[in-house]
Amino acid sequence: MGVYFFSNPHDLCEQHPEVILLCTSIISTERVLNTLPLQRLKRSTLFVYVLSVKELAKNLLLDVLPSDFDIICSHPMFGPQSARQSWKDLFFVYEKVRIGSESSSVQRCEQFLGIFQSEGCRMVEMSCQEHDRFAAGSQFMTHTVGRVLNMLGLEPTPINTKGYEALLNLIENTCGDSFDLYYGLHQVVRKQLFEQGEKVKNLNYSSYPNGASSALSSIALRSQDFLPYEFKGKISESVDDSSKLKIAIVGFGNFGQFLAKTMVCQGHSVLAYSRTDYRDAAEKLGVSFFSDANDLCEEHPEVVLLCTSILSTEKVLKSMPSQRLKRSTLFVDVLSVKEFPMNLFIQKFTA
Repeated sequence: MGVYFFSNPHDLCEQHPEVILLCTSIISTERVLNTLPLQRLKRSTLFVYVLSVKELAKNLLLDVLPSDFDIICSHPMFGPQSARQSWKDLFFVYEKVRIGSESSSVQRCEQFLGIFQSEGCRMVEMSCQEHDRFAAGSQFMTHTVGRVLNMLGLEPTPINTKGYEALLNLIENTCGDSFDLYYGLHQVVRKQLFEQGEKVKNLNYSSYPNGASSALSSIALRSQDFLPYEFKGKISESVDDSSKLKIAIVGFGNFGQFLAKTMVCQGHSVLAYSRTDYRDAAEKLGVSFFSDANDLCEEHPEVVLLCTSILSTEKVLKSMPSQRLKRSTLFVDVLSVKEFPMNLFIQKFTA
């Protein structure tokens, strides 16, 4: 299929996917979501849920995911059995639960939905609550009938009627799905039935603990305070492509700029972070400057070069969001004393 496979979620998240597609079973979603190392993803990552019941998943995602992350809850109303040949004219139901106001977030959302639209799906924007009211019960009944028919051991005949063919197709379509899906539908429908009986008490299934509903209205303000800059200058004595590195310089004062000049000339990709605004100096050198350490670390530099002063090293190191770096990142200090930074590194990075 041409897909990269990862058995370790840390390795997957360090690839910085733009979209995380949750295709877990209904009953395992919370457990899987809680095991993902979210801190290794970019804060603008889009999470998309594609299973058969929506409102439970919506509340779970709002409760678990940081407010920086975008969320779409969707349900392709088809699967491997029912859409073997084509997705044309099949329903794709979705709700844009939380999409950032930045143009990049809006565009990414439309690009993802465009995958299904371009295959001819009938796109239906619908709230999760409304979807579950329509779909959960009907799906549960469909799966129940299909599984009961399967237990009867129905076999095709040489002279099948259209109605009998429909029953055989129903068995194939429903029993090809996991029992986890069927059990999850049962749990949701059971909950809906109990809630309908308690409407006089004004119980609302859409409420969720820990203030998830308030998270819907909070749109994260992500840092845009950096200036990527592609250096086009002449490179003398450049290294070959296989030896080029992505180097982050933390502390971009005189010495940091001094080192950056040579590294850029050799063809390395250089990033810089400082609490002081050195963007003009960085642009002249061909360096991408970041004023937010999170943005820097999300670029996944292979090397982090500490050019801070001796007095500020500990404070700067402790403020670095190292969980956003790849676990294989190389840290290098260039300070005048050695044992002190060595002990700091060991203390921070030895688990």
